[in-house]
Amino acid sequence: MAISPVIAGENHILSNTSSKQSTSDELLNSFMTLLVAQVKNQDPANPMDNNQLTAQLAQFQTSAGIEKLNHAVSDIGSAMNSMKQMNMTDWVSRSVLVAGQSAVSTHPGGNQTFSFALNSDVEEATVTLTDNQGNTYQGKVKDARQGVNTYQLSDIVEFIPHSPLQQSAGIFNLSYSAVTSEGNAPMITALKRAKVESVALSDSANAVLQLGLDGTATLDEIYLVQ
Repeated sequence: MAISPVIAGENHILSNTSSKQSTSDELLNSFMTLLVAQVKNQDPANPMDNNQLTAQLAQFQTSAGIEKLNHAVSDIGSAMNSMKQMNMTDWVSRSVLVAGQSAVSTHPGGNQTFSFALNSDVEEATVTLTDNQGNTYQGKVKDARQGVNTYQLSDIVEFIPHSPLQQSAGIFNLSYSAVTSEGNAPMITALKRAKVESVALSDSANAVLQLGLDGTATLDEIYLVQ
């Protein structure tokens, strides 16, 4: 059966309308509107047969099934996001590693742990320590691997011009660089440790971790939970 311009136009309308409608009831109403329009505008000399009607009904059932499936997937996704956000409340009072400049201290009891993240393995990475007077000291850490690497100050070797660790106690800011055995410079990200003070829940996929003076972070900004 040839489809008249009127029917083709109403098919186009249904297509545009379906993209905006979100319930099976609305789909049913649109289908019935189209069916009535087709019956009214069919060619009397070449009317619709049962096979055509059955085919259109099957198309509608497929569309309605996809609509219901989309709703189900959406509901499951929302439930999973809610569960994920609620689980993140267990992180309160725990430490996390996020991107940012960190510092170490040679004071008794001071922080002597530092971390960075790499996107490839390297045989060694260069660590630069800068004190409050702007003096810099460079050393190396060995066998840094892809992902998060954590070291102690005592792991740094081959200091240039000399080791600052034996001098009077002080605080040093850290920066990093690395070169692979092939001579490439991998991406290296300085990490700082922060404490999760609270979790702000929202309607979005990510809850927001409140890190006190260290600001906030979303789940995709966390490198490691400790």
